[in-house]
Amino acid sequence: MAEEKQKTEQTKQATENAKKTVAEGKEARSLQDAQRAAMAKGKPTPTQEENDIAVSGGYPDLEDDGSGPDVQLTLQPKQVEAGKPSGGYQTRQATPARAKE
Repeated sequence: MAEEKQKTEQTKQATENAKKTVAEGKEARSLQDAQRAAMAKGKPTPTQEENDIAVSGGYPDLEDDGSGPDVQLTLQPKQVEAGKPSGGYQTRQATPARAKE
């Protein structure tokens, strides 16, 4: 009898743990769905009508798609120079040995 009680307790515990795991998974999925929906908010740009106008030689009035400013246009180009030698170290220098007479 004691073994049966122990097995039923283990079964109940396992079921409770499984329910907790499923609930945590549902919560994580709902959070991911909310994040995905927030990121997908906006419209694809350009629209087909805007493409048609551009192909026909016109300049379409582009609507803001909600993506924010273009990173390539906001960054300033860097001017990079090579590192200047510090001169704080001495290189090996081979000097000829004196000839023995």
